[in-house]
Parts: sequence; structure tokens; C-alpha cells
Amino acid sequence: HGKQDLRGFEWNYWYRYLNQAQVLMRFDNFQYGKPGFASAVIPGGRLVAVTRGQQTEIREVATGRVLSTLPLPLKILVNRTRFSETGRSVHGDCNSVNAFQGSPITGSQCQVFEPTGEERVLAYPRGSFSHVSFLNISRDGRMVGALGNDLEHQKDKPACRLLVWNVDSQELVLNQVLPREVNRMEFSPDGTLVAVYLCHGSRRYSDEFRDVGAVVEVASGTELGVLQHNDDIDSVVWL
Repeated sequence: HGKQDLRGFEWNYWYRYLNQAQVLMRFDNFQYGKPGFASAVIPGGRLVAVTRGQQTEIREVATGRVLSTLPLPLKILVNRTRFSETGRSVHGDCNSVNAFQGSPITGSQCQVFEPTGEERVLAYPRGSFSHVSFLNISRDGRMVGALGNDLEHQKDKPACRLLVWNVDSQELVLNQVLPREVNRMEFSPDGTLVAVYLCHGSRRYSDEFRDVGAVVEVASGTELGVLQHNDDIDSVVWL
């Protein structure tokens, strides 16, 4: 329009870079950001999950074919629905944000769905939790974990319980009470270790050093290390 173009090399570079993406799948009548709509790329990139209302479709990216329709919606944000690379997913009531304040989230079980729609129910042992904070599944889909406050948990005497199941056998392979506040967890890539950590703890506004994380061996329940810091942890990534 007769004006000087002030855009430099970097603008053109990033424009070309961002516009080289290929559209692999398009969802009609999907209203992003509105209640009742959610989507997720399942780890590995082979499958996607799309929620409309109270049901979730599991689709193949390559073909667009619907493998199954799960009878429940995806959760988003911190306590989002977790998937393995095999397409398995774990579902259940949990909330890590209000683990140590606010109304407790209780439940008696979690559900594991195959990408084909087959369902497994993993029951919590009676008296396991006064609050369920977090659910997760290992990258290979073999292990599912639940983390929450033990019935004996008190602010001045914390006690949080970690449960881990072998999904195929539905055997509870770990039932461990940890003597510290923790409300989130991540499996190691091979599912043999679990990192448990604390975010939004009862002392989050304090600068005092306290336990904010630990690594637990699934097979033995041994704590291989404990992390102390004067601040909580937002997230954990295994390298």
C-alpha cells in the first residue's frame, strides 16, 4: 500500500515455518473452548480423542476412522484425562488443586478404557483415601496410579497414599503411605518409577524448606530420593 515494510527476516522465517503445517483431520461442528467440547492428541500421534457433550470419540489420525466412543467426556487442565501411547486412558474423580484445602473429592474406583472401548474398573481398597488428588497412566499403558490423602492425613502430620495397578492383570502392585504432602504424580517412561510431588500445598506461601517431591520404585515401594525446597513444584518431566 505504498508504506515501508518494517517486517524483518525473522517475521518471514516464522511465517513460512508456521504455515507449513499440514491439516491431517478436520472436525465439523466442533466449538473450541465451549462447555461440552474438548480434544486431545494421544501420545504417539496415532490417535486423537474428541469430546462432544458427554461422549468421547477415539479416532485414527491416518484414516479418520472412529475406533470407539467412550461414555464420558474428556477432562482438561491439570487433572486432564491421561492417555498412554497405546491409547489406553484412565478416568475418575480427582482434584489436585484443592487437595489440602476446600471440599474433598472422594471415590471408590477409577476406570481404564482401551481405545476399542473395552472398560476395566480398578477399585480402591476400602479406607484408602479421604481425598483423591491425581490419576495417571504410564507411557506404555501397563501401569495406572492413584494419589490422594490418606484417612490419617493431618496438616501437622501429613500422610498421602499412592496406589499403583498392573492394568492387564488388574493387580494392585503398590499400596504405599508417604509421610509428606504430595498431590501430583508422573510415571517414568518404562513405568518402573513414580515421581510424586507437591503443588498448592498447605505451606505454599511459606519460604521454609520442606519435602516437595520424591521418587518411588513401583516394585518395592522404596523411596529412592526426596527433594526439599522452599517452593512447590508445578510439573515434573522425566528425561
